[in-house]
Amino acid sequence: MDMSSENMRSLRTGFKATFQKGLKSYTSLVMPFAEKISSDDEEEIYSWLSEVPSLKEWLGARQVKALSEYDYKVRNKPYEATIEVPRKKIERDKHNSYAIAIKGMGLAAAKWPTQLLTKAIVASFTSPCFDGQNFIDDDHPIYVAGKQQLFSNFQDGIEEPWILIDVNQPVLPWIFQEAQKPRFIVKDDPETSDKVNDNNKNYYSTDVEGAVGYAFWQTVYGSKAELTEANVNAAIDAMADLVNENGDPLDITPTHILIGNKNRSKAVQLFDLKTLAAGGDNSMYRVLKTVKVSALKKA
Repeated sequence: MDMSSENMRSLRTGFKATFQKGLKSYTSLVMPFAEKISSDDEEEIYSWLSEVPSLKEWLGARQVKALSEYDYKVRNKPYEATIEVPRKKIERDKHNSYAIAIKGMGLAAAKWPTQLLTKAIVASFTSPCFDGQNFIDDDHPIYVAGKQQLFSNFQDGIEEPWILIDVNQPVLPWIFQEAQKPRFIVKDDPETSDKVNDNNKNYYSTDVEGAVGYAFWQTVYGSKAELTEANVNAAIDAMADLVNENGDPLDITPTHILIGNKNRSKAVQLFDLKTLAAGGDNSMYRVLKTVKVSALKKA
C-alpha cells in the first residue's frame, strides 16, 4: 500500500470502525447496578448527594447531614492500551492481521468499567462507604427518634458470599464515575509525530478514565451464610426492617441477587424452578433475578 495521506485516512477509518465493533460487542451484567456519574476533575466529592430531594425524604435530615459532612472522595483512574503497527507491514499490505488486535482493544476498553465495578462489589465487605463503616457491615449507625441505633446489612458465615440488591431506590448501590469515555487515538503521520518518524511505526491506542465507589448501604444486603431459602428470607426481612430517622420504613425490597460460581446451581433451584423437586409450588420462584459474578468467592 502506498503511504499516501488518502490511504492513511482510509486505513484510519477502517481501524476506527473495527475498534467500535469491539467496543459495542460487550454487554455488562453488573453495570446496571451502578449509578453513572460524569466527572470532569481528578476526583469527585460525593457530599452533593445530600442535596437530592428524594434522598432527604427517604433517609431523613440527619442521615443526609452525615453524608454532607463525610469527606467521601472517589479518585479517577486511567486505562490505556496501544498497538504498534510497523509501517513496512502497511506498505506490504500485511496490516489486516492487526484488525483483530484493534477489535480486541475496543473490547478491553468496553470491559474496563465492569472490571472496576466487579472489584468494588467483591470489596463491599471490606471497603467503607459514606458513614465510615464498610459498605456491607453489621453496625451502620442510624439515629431513630433522636437515639442512635445500629443496623446491619450483613449475614455472617463461612460460605461463598452472595448479595441482595434493590434497584428501585433513589440511587443505585454502587457509583461508576466516568471521566473519559473510551476513544480511539491514531498517530500515523511522521510529519506530526516524532515517535512515528523515529520508530517507523504507526500507533493505535485507546484510553478511558473513571472510578467506582459506594452509594447507600441500605440498598444491598451481603451474606456469607449458605444460600438457602431460610437465609435468603432472613436477609429480605432484614432489608424490609430498615427505617429512616423518623422510624418510617424505607420500603426496601430486593430485586436481584449476585452470586458466585458455586452458588449457581442453588440459585437455579431457589429462583428459577416453578415447581419444587419434591413436588408443589416453589414460593421463591422469580422472587429475585440472579446475576452471576464469578469473582464472588469464598475467602
